[in-house]
Amino acid sequence: KERDPKDPTPYFYDAINKQTTNRPVEALHDMQKAIELNDNRAVYRSSLALDKDLAARTANVARIYNDLGFGRVALKEAWKSLNRDSTNPSAHRFLSDAYLGQPRFRVARASELLQAQLLQPINITPVQPQLTSENIGILNSTGPGSLSLNEYDPLYNTNGAHVVLNGAYGSNDTKTDNAIVSGVYNNFSGSLGQFHYGTDGFRQNDDYQQDIYDAFAQYAITPDLSVQLELKSDDIRSGDVPLRLNGFHQEKLRKIIEQDTIRVGGHYRIDSNQDLIASALYTTLKDFESNTKPSPFFPNRLEYDTFEDTRELGYQTEMQYLFHPAPFDLIAGFGYMNLESDQATVRNAFRIDRKPRQSLCETSDLCENLPSKSITNYANGYIYSKQNILPNLTTTLGFSYDSYDDGLINRQQFNPKFGLVWNPLNNLTLRSAVFRSIKRPLATNQTIEPTQIAGFNQFYDGNNGTTAWHGGFGLDYNPTKSIYLGGEVTWRDGSQPITKENGQAEDQNRNESSYLAYFYWVPFEWLSFRSEYRYEKFNRDLTLDLGDQTDPRSIETQQAPFSINFYHDSGFFGKLTGTYVNQQVELVNDRRDINTGELLPPIAKENESFWTFDLAIGYRLPKKIGVISFEVSNLFDNNFNYQSTFDASGPQLTPFVPERQLFGKLSLFY
Repeated sequence: KERDPKDPTPYFYDAINKQTTNRPVEALHDMQKAIELNDNRAVYRSSLALDKDLAARTANVARIYNDLGFGRVALKEAWKSLNRDSTNPSAHRFLSDAYLGQPRFRVARASELLQAQLLQPINITPVQPQLTSENIGILNSTGPGSLSLNEYDPLYNTNGAHVVLNGAYGSNDTKTDNAIVSGVYNNFSGSLGQFHYGTDGFRQNDDYQQDIYDAFAQYAITPDLSVQLELKSDDIRSGDVPLRLNGFHQEKLRKIIEQDTIRVGGHYRIDSNQDLIASALYTTLKDFESNTKPSPFFPNRLEYDTFEDTRELGYQTEMQYLFHPAPFDLIAGFGYMNLESDQATVRNAFRIDRKPRQSLCETSDLCENLPSKSITNYANGYIYSKQNILPNLTTTLGFSYDSYDDGLINRQQFNPKFGLVWNPLNNLTLRSAVFRSIKRPLATNQTIEPTQIAGFNQFYDGNNGTTAWHGGFGLDYNPTKSIYLGGEVTWRDGSQPITKENGQAEDQNRNESSYLAYFYWVPFEWLSFRSEYRYEKFNRDLTLDLGDQTDPRSIETQQAPFSINFYHDSGFFGKLTGTYVNQQVELVNDRRDINTGELLPPIAKENESFWTFDLAIGYRLPKKIGVISFEVSNLFDNNFNYQSTFDASGPQLTPFVPERQLFGKLSLFY
């Protein structure tokens, strides 16, 4: 810094050093300075190399924002990096990490991880097994899933190995552990990882267990051509884990999901302006569910058993071409998926006795002759183009075409895309987008098609075949180097297919709207403050099954989290978070009063408001060898009801638990 005050390099490396020594506010200031000075290197390096330098720096500054708890600004930095260089694997990887824990973003998160893997050079960064699973449901504040491993990577690749060991233990016999070994040897890199998460839950039949194993290998045939192989295995076993605002809980529901996947991929750098990536995978899935339900007419006297067993196997192939000469960017690609499904559904007759009943589908290994068979064929193509019309104005134009046929649903849809990012001032960003999408079937919830338009996500979890128009407007403003504020408004207007009891598909209207505002502040070098407000509303015309107490007609949620983060250069840190939640839920009800036999009101409304507080304290061990922390969720043991996400595939753990929970966590790196 003293020898050349205009050189961004020392600020860049000093920021990384401070980030890893528990000084994220100081690291943020150095990284901002490095980006500010970046143009001073133009006389020494080409424009293309300069742009790649800036893309790398914005990816790193995004990790610093994440450490500070500034999630929205971190996302903005990741989007900014991708706008500058769509081939930057660090930006894709961080965007994937930033999406972790956000409900209904699992397709976008898993897809960004896949794109990062395909574009990355030989490196020692490990593949975290929990990030490869689309059914992950770790509590946001606990377990290894909340830790970014990238900050512990060496800055330069050399032959050698890298070991990560971390885990947590807490209330309700909650256990989580993660072990990863990664290494580099000349032109080869790879990693082996194992992840386990299990809890008994806070109520009967609230247990959840997930085990993931992942093996990844990459080989650089030439400096411009690399191939990779990945093997994944995911096993989930759970009860009825979601929370519902009406307090409804299924004490006899059991869920088993087993999925194995093999994937091959490749990356070819044609020249400095052109890249080609490809991915192909084969997967098998077993999804078994058993339950005992009460009769809607006499719920306290009669019950019936249900068993559903689904087996799937199929393959998915994709290829993408990236053309990125400054100031122009073109992404074009296509894909095809074939999936064969066998399904058995058994409903036993009503019975008065409550004794367990044996069934041919009592376990997932006994339903061998599944009567219902279907084949899903899906094909798509797309073109996205980003133009830097002015130095401060970037537009995105594109379209995609989807062809989807599963026997019940047959759709061919053209999807236009438009996005705009404008920086009228250096510290002000305006974003807007309008586009159409269809919820495609995906063998493993991953695709290499771009997941966002001008920072607005276009791939949400939901029913396959759901079509929607999306719109949004966002503002991000940084009036000083210590204050960040902004907001976002989004809407989705579409329809989703449902299967009626006669086996026919029918569309139902589905509307969503979301409003977000945030304010972040770093008043001192050892303190940061975060506040957000989010309003979300989901509304649909019908429910899948009238009277189904698990299936809301509409959900209206307000959340306002506030947090204070403390850091000390000795390594100690602390975080206190308070969250206010208000929810209103509507259910369609056709149940009868058990005494009079009269139908209950057709619309049942539930309301709930509550506060919950979380506390975390910890210590960064010296020489970057790890972190130890102690965490308390729901500090004041507040009891409440909460409505979990209702249309995401797979069991979903709630982000709020209505009782105090204690956790200890240890992470070690070598």
